[in-house]
Amino acid sequence: MVRRIVTGHKDGKAVFLGDGLSPGTFVSERLPGLELSWMWATPEQPCITTRSEPESIGVDTRMLPYVGETRLLYLQLPPDSTMLREDFDAAAAGQEFAQKQPEMAAVRELKDPAMHRTDSIDYVIVLEGEVYLELDDQNRVLLKPNDMVVQNGTRHAWRNGGDRPVKLAVIMLGARRVDGASTNA
Repeated sequence: MVRRIVTGHKDGKAVFLGDGLSPGTFVSERLPGLELSWMWATPEQPCITTRSEPESIGVDTRMLPYVGETRLLYLQLPPDSTMLREDFDAAAAGQEFAQKQPEMAAVRELKDPAMHRTDSIDYVIVLEGEVYLELDDQNRVLLKPNDMVVQNGTRHAWRNGGDRPVKLAVIMLGARRVDGASTNA
């Protein structure tokens, strides 16, 4: 599990508002090595005030950001081999994930639950370990510590072919999906 420190203001001074686990932490009981910590959320137009709130994640806060919102996530992915063990119960792991992380479960594909797509631009930083980023048609690239990915709302999966969990930091920016959009170069 990852430690989260939150700063803010009190009586006009910078202070520590929080130090510990995020209330949005999910550690899978059915899939050893899977951790997801939803660290912070900002609204479409974030503000810095002298009346800081110690928490940005509430009961009504969506995990996936709406357009203009952001989310900071910590993701630990177990080795793919964990799911090939004889004692692994895929149905129970899927049910646990759907119950505890319904928004993420809803964007996963039935034929390949690792494949998914969100309406967001994601900045992904590999903190520890090695992982393959897979896109359509099984095109893959190997990512190592300190590699960074800009994920532009594409269909993708993370594949951990190693023997230990991979740790990622993810910043999600809620985006509007527009077909045929052109870029200014």
